[in-house]
Amino acid sequence: MRIEVWTLPNCPRCEKAKAGLASAGLAFEERSLDALRRGDIRDVEALAALAMADYQAPLVRLDGRFIEHHELVTLMAGCSDGCRVAVGGGQ
Repeated sequence: MRIEVWTLPNCPRCEKAKAGLASAGLAFEERSLDALRRGDIRDVEALAALAMADYQAPLVRLDGRFIEHHELVTLMAGCSDGCRVAVGGGQ
């Protein structure tokens, strides 16, 4: 499982997401939304996800797909290696 957490500095929601993932034992790569907005990082999917999230941080990409807040909560609730995060459509 590959997790990217796109964050802003001094963002309480970002810190909560990172702490929740860490406490669930999930490794993640932190990415900078500031760098993305400045154009230092080029990731069209991340820019689109940011716009669709009304520019609210953090954004979380799980195995190449940006997930919604309720899916992040599922991950932080202690998802073990064998559990699956529900995706839109009830999978």
